[in-house]
Amino acid sequence: MSQKSVKHVIADAGAFIRNAPLQSIGEHIYTIPEVVKEIRDKATLQRLQVLPYKLQYKTPSQESLQIVSNFSKKTGDYKSLSAVDIKVLALTYQLEKEHVGSEHIKTVPERKIEWNATTKMLEKPTDIAGFYLSKTKSAKSLEQESCETVKRNNESDLQKENKESDHNKLNQENSESDLKENVTVQIKDAKDIDNSDLSENTNVNENLDNEQLTEEVQAFPSEGEVIQGNMLEGDSEEEDDLSDDDDDDGWITPRNIQEVKQKMGEVPSEEADVTVGCLTMDFAIQNVLIQMGLNVISVDGLLIKRAKSYVLRCSACMKVTTNVMKEFCPFCGNNALRKVSMIVEEDGSIRYFLSRRKPANTRGLKYALPLPKGGKHSQNPILCADQPFPQQRTTKKSKQKLDVFDPDYVAGYSPFGLTDITSRASQLGIRNGRTGQFNKRNPNEGRKNYGRRK
Repeated sequence: MSQKSVKHVIADAGAFIRNAPLQSIGEHIYTIPEVVKEIRDKATLQRLQVLPYKLQYKTPSQESLQIVSNFSKKTGDYKSLSAVDIKVLALTYQLEKEHVGSEHIKTVPERKIEWNATTKMLEKPTDIAGFYLSKTKSAKSLEQESCETVKRNNESDLQKENKESDHNKLNQENSESDLKENVTVQIKDAKDIDNSDLSENTNVNENLDNEQLTEEVQAFPSEGEVIQGNMLEGDSEEEDDLSDDDDDDGWITPRNIQEVKQKMGEVPSEEADVTVGCLTMDFAIQNVLIQMGLNVISVDGLLIKRAKSYVLRCSACMKVTTNVMKEFCPFCGNNALRKVSMIVEEDGSIRYFLSRRKPANTRGLKYALPLPKGGKHSQNPILCADQPFPQQRTTKKSKQKLDVFDPDYVAGYSPFGLTDITSRASQLGIRNGRTGQFNKRNPNEGRKNYGRRK
C-alpha cells in the first residue's frame, strides 16, 4: 500500500503501543476514549501528548454495537472480545457504512469450512526454501572410505602375489619335466644333442626375458599414460572446485532471493485503495472484521487478507471450540481437545489444518488411577469438568495475625510474621494454590524433617 492510501483509520491500543506510523498510513485517525484509558505504558502516554497528527474521538451508535455483537456471537469470538474491542468493531462498521455503504458488509458469517490434512511424509530438508545442507562428508564416511580403499589395495596386492607364485610354479614344473625328458632320451649323437639343448635353452631364456620385460613395462606406465593421468587429476580438481562452488546453492543470496520468495509462497505486494480500515493486533477482532468483509491493516501499513489463529478440536466428537482455555470438551466432556491451526480467508471461509504426523499423547496411561480419597485436603485426579472439589481451607494458624498490643506479645512465638510449615495444608501446598494429583513440588522448598537426627 502506498503512503496515506487509507482515508479513515480506526486505531486500537496496539497501534499506539507499537508506535505505528499512523500519520503516513491514513489521512483521518479515529479512536474511542476507552482505548486511551486502557494504555498504562509511560512511554506511550508521553507520545500521546505530542502526536504529529490530529486524533479524533468518536463513539459508535447502539445500532452498530448490536450488529457487531450478534455477528461475533455467531462466529464464536464473542467470549474473546472485551467491551472496548466491541466498540472498536462497531466504530469500524459505522464508518464503513457512512463512507462506503453497507451492501457489501455481511451480517451472517459464511460457513465455508475446509479441512486440510497432511497425509504425506516430512519433506526433505533440501526441498525447503532457504534450507542449507552442507555437502562435506562426515568423519565416519571418510573413515569408511579409507578402510575400503585399504582393503581394495590389499586384495590387489594378494592377487598380484598369487599370480607371480603361479607363474614361478609353472616355470619350475616345466624345467623339471625338461630334465626328466633329457634323462630318459637316448643319446644318439653328441653334437645333435648339444645343438638341440642349446637351442631349447636359448628359446626358454628368450621367453623368460620377454615375460620379464612385459611385466616391467606394465609396472611402469608410458609418458602418454602419465600425461593422461595428470590431465584426469586436473579435471577431478576442477570438478572438486565446481562442487565447492555448488555448495553455495542452499544459501539465500541477492541473486536467488526472488526465487526463494516464490518458493515460500510470497505474493508480490500490490497497491490497494482502502477507504476505511481498522489497525489492530487482536486476532479476535481481525477474525470478525475479515468475516464481515471489512478491511484490516497491520502495523506496517499492509492490508491483511487472511488471519491465522488456533482453535481446539475434540478427537472424540470432532467438534471445534474457540475457547483455548478449555481442558475438557464443552460438547461431550472428554479430555480429548487438540490444538489446530485455523485460517480465515478474505471471503470469510475458514480453513482448518490437521497434522497426522503428530502421534497421540499417551502420557499418564501407564498406571491405573488411584482410588478416590475423602477428607479435608484430598487431592484426586481431575477427570471431568464438573468434578466436585474439597474446600481446601487454610488452617487457623496461618490466618492468625500478630497483635502488637497483646499482653502476651513477648511470650509469643516470634515478633515477625508467622509462617506455617507444619500443618497438613502447608505440607500439601494448599496455601500456594497447588492442586491436582500430578503437580510437582518445588524441591528447594523448605519442609520439616520428621526422621531422627543422625
